[in-house]
Amino acid sequence: MPDANAIPRYRPRPSRRELIVPSMTVARAEPVRAPLDFPGIALVALNRMGFGPRPGDVAAFNALGANDDARLAAYVTQQLNPDPVEANDTEYHQRRYGLNGYPDPGFTTLAKSLTQLWQDHRVGGIQSSRPVEETRLNTYLRMVYSRWQLREVLADFWLNHFNIYGFETYTQETFVHYDRDVIRPNIFGNFRDMLEAVTRSTSMLYYLDNYTNTRNGPNENWARELFELMTLGSGNYYGVGSQDAVPLWAPTMLWPAGTPSAGEEIPAGYVDNDVYETARAFTGWGVSSTLGTFLYTLANHDNFQKAVLSQGQVNIPVNQADEKDGEDVLTMLAAHPGTGRHVARKLCRRLISDHPPESLVETIGDLFTAQWQAPDQLQQVYEAILLSTEFKTTWGEKIKRPVEYSVSAMRALAANWNFGYTSQNPLTVESDTANFLSRQTKTGHNLFARVPPDGFGDQEDFWSGTNTRLQCWRLGSWLIDQDIDGTSATDDFRLDVLGQTYAAFPALPHQATSEQLVDFWIGRIFGRALEAAQRDELVDFMAQGNSPTQALLLDGSSSTPTAVRARLRALVGLMFMTPEFLLK
Repeated sequence: MPDANAIPRYRPRPSRRELIVPSMTVARAEPVRAPLDFPGIALVALNRMGFGPRPGDVAAFNALGANDDARLAAYVTQQLNPDPVEANDTEYHQRRYGLNGYPDPGFTTLAKSLTQLWQDHRVGGIQSSRPVEETRLNTYLRMVYSRWQLREVLADFWLNHFNIYGFETYTQETFVHYDRDVIRPNIFGNFRDMLEAVTRSTSMLYYLDNYTNTRNGPNENWARELFELMTLGSGNYYGVGSQDAVPLWAPTMLWPAGTPSAGEEIPAGYVDNDVYETARAFTGWGVSSTLGTFLYTLANHDNFQKAVLSQGQVNIPVNQADEKDGEDVLTMLAAHPGTGRHVARKLCRRLISDHPPESLVETIGDLFTAQWQAPDQLQQVYEAILLSTEFKTTWGEKIKRPVEYSVSAMRALAANWNFGYTSQNPLTVESDTANFLSRQTKTGHNLFARVPPDGFGDQEDFWSGTNTRLQCWRLGSWLIDQDIDGTSATDDFRLDVLGQTYAAFPALPHQATSEQLVDFWIGRIFGRALEAAQRDELVDFMAQGNSPTQALLLDGSSSTPTAVRARLRALVGLMFMTPEFLLK
């Protein structure tokens, strides 16, 4: 008879802090749900403001102050002010340029100007996809090795917010410029500035077709996504009706000085006519076919009066100066409180929770709007989010997206990623790098390869499918060193479980108990202790029926050490599947 008091194999999910994970015992292979405890502010910060800790990062964080609040404040200040000198980001810089014994990855496009990119890879047709491919590899390199982790998290956020399918004709050739000159210089600056840089960028002009937008053939694609995705958001869309039917912002707010409707009340949202009028405002904004740079053509511009977000009243007069119609629209959108709320919600969702408290969204949105003209507007917004009570007191409200999963695994195990191009003609990617990219693609999360303009989803339900999780686990297992017998060192890309274990237990012959091995790897991967029951399961797996205090030989020529090493690798793979590793 079953024990009436036994814990069932499945329990109702009590909170979003739980995740379906495989059992760590051979006998019970079905999934169970495990509750997650708060891991401490160091791990919260390092996982949310970055791509997970590397060895030594938790200790370095804890050395920043006498208490958690002081440590977090110091770390936030540090990360919000990255050193502008790339060479001071030492390990990333050395790997990027092949210095200090690291192999040269063979990048040739990352320093090219926009015109060089256009003429070489678009007009010349030379390796057209190489700029976006190199940008992707360099992005992974930054994620794994840069000390400025928050910058990389935010670069990923904004490249996703202003999403471009990077492998499309015209965008792939200029993607280096989009990443390097459009997004990254504006990460800690002003949203209005970033918005205009995106609007004028060659990549976006082609991706959303504004280069074809003329007075004789208007194209609303850019204008619609500008409203729906990049500024006010779909939540502020009031349909196909007239503007004068849109309610006014409550509590009543007035357009600030510097906007076309200064002093007038602000409509709460937009309608289709605002999209049409905005499309007219951006007619004539295009690209030079010879240089690949922004080109305004007056003859293609509709210079008649327009009414945008103005209760149907004309607020963009006839015959304005070149490009001013479009600039006026960008100004109104940047100053609109709906934009503040929309962007604030997305930032809180990325940095804290899939469902951030509405009170926090309102607070951050109000700050965003109040500081819309400040040169450090975005920096102020990030600081308010990262020092909020919600950031400091929550855990497990987010799952790692597949890229975050693979990068955090590489960081946890101090990956030595020697990658790049093994041949320039024909262009050949190093085999392990190509294998990694292929496996990453199978997870559904391939950087810069989201075709629709909405970008990759930020919420759990976008990534919680069975295949996505399976492919992540397969990728995690592949990353771990395959060199079971210790005879080959050809795969520097992978995570050297055996070598790092030898370093932890240096006495010859290399040996350790199951308990010692489990405790070492728990410390390396999680940076904290696990619950006793979970630790015991891992110990039992490693011991395989033997005493957990029995020394296991890790080197030698007999079959037993080989089996032990294989089991050690599987142990680390199981840790990569736990909720403690998957959630943040």
